[in-house]
Amino acid sequence: MTTVVYKEVVGETVMNILTNHGSSMINSIFDEDINLDDEFLCNFLDDALIPKISPTLEIKLPVELTENELSYFEFYCKQILPELCILPQEFNFYSKIYVPMAFKEKAVLYSLVSWGCKVLKNNGLNYLIENKEANEYVNKVTTTIEINNKYLTKENFIVNFCCYMALVCMEISFGDVNEWSNYFTSCFNMINKMPGNFKFLRNCSTEGNLLAENFAYFDVLASQSNENGTFYPISDYHELFSKNSNAHDPLQGCLRPIILLIGEIVTLLVEYSSLQASFDLPECDKYEVISNMIQKSNDLDKQIQFTKPDLTCLQFLKTPQELENHLTLFEIFQISAQIYLRQVIKKLPPVVPEIEMLFFHLKHATTFLVKTPLRKNLGFPMLILGVSATSKSDRTEVRQLFEQLIQSCGYMSGYQKLWIVVQKIWDLNSNGTLYVDWYKVTKQFGWRLNLGR
Repeated sequence: MTTVVYKEVVGETVMNILTNHGSSMINSIFDEDINLDDEFLCNFLDDALIPKISPTLEIKLPVELTENELSYFEFYCKQILPELCILPQEFNFYSKIYVPMAFKEKAVLYSLVSWGCKVLKNNGLNYLIENKEANEYVNKVTTTIEINNKYLTKENFIVNFCCYMALVCMEISFGDVNEWSNYFTSCFNMINKMPGNFKFLRNCSTEGNLLAENFAYFDVLASQSNENGTFYPISDYHELFSKNSNAHDPLQGCLRPIILLIGEIVTLLVEYSSLQASFDLPECDKYEVISNMIQKSNDLDKQIQFTKPDLTCLQFLKTPQELENHLTLFEIFQISAQIYLRQVIKKLPPVVPEIEMLFFHLKHATTFLVKTPLRKNLGFPMLILGVSATSKSDRTEVRQLFEQLIQSCGYMSGYQKLWIVVQKIWDLNSNGTLYVDWYKVTKQFGWRLNLGR
């Protein structure tokens, strides 16, 4: 087995998180006799019981790594992992999940190695260029997942869940439109094998709840949810978020309340689409259906207007500028949700003054955020901004925003795919007088987009 100096591999940021804030997984790194099934599924240990890690401590990895493989893992810990968190790094709970598990479970380790390899070797290139080396690591992960699925103990379930979510997030971060969905669906099928299905995750530790939040986040922002609905009822996600107040998904930060409301829009859209299919039936009261949908839409719009950011996240921000950035991020998701609701339920075209006013505010706030560290989290707002632009000058400004994001994020984001979708919609709706369903455009392309990164 490869032996490494802990701090040299994980970096100072991750080292400080694990040492100062602890993890219920840390003990399992140092004590081979600890039962992961019990330790991982318990709550955070008291700080006094958490071992302090010596910077020079040597630790054995679960498998032998080459020098290149070790460098990929190191790159993930030092470069990729910090960027996944929009909160201050001490609240990057991914560090408290993936890194300790990687030192114990080879499947998790290879998940992170593959991510580091893909970023390093495809940096500056199109992510579609085949990376055979990274694919080999992914194959090792999926092989272990298949073995674990045959004996799905709680321990194997958590290991597989971590691997699936790492692979999902990795592919989405590269703007993938296919593989992430396959991993996500496989994860869903695995969850359904556990007693209580998704509710099983609420009985897991804080780590398990965080990964469940991550699952809900990507589920709500998946393009195919516009047609099929979310994998689990939004009520399940509401219950999860309301009970998990100790820690927050680092990708969402203060956005949790508005993400749930976007999920409510998705649910209403799927319900309305289902009811529309029965309009031609003689027993269907079309007036009643439409009236009911409009009322539900108006009620949901009020909830969106008056929802507040998750203040428990904002209190940890260190500077007024950080606070302004996060409040602006919440604002643009809020405005985007208002536009999205009007488009998918009321089918309002972009030229309607009501949409134009919301577009103006969204454009102003988004222009501010594209120059901040939060720029990689603007997928949903940028798509809504793009499909809502009508005039030549507005579209020019939106084009410039996409160009800025693509230039700064490169192929390490989904902005290029979103830009293709937006341009296609502009071709179909040259003067903005039509409502064009962006999901149907992605479906024509054969894409499954996720707007979570």
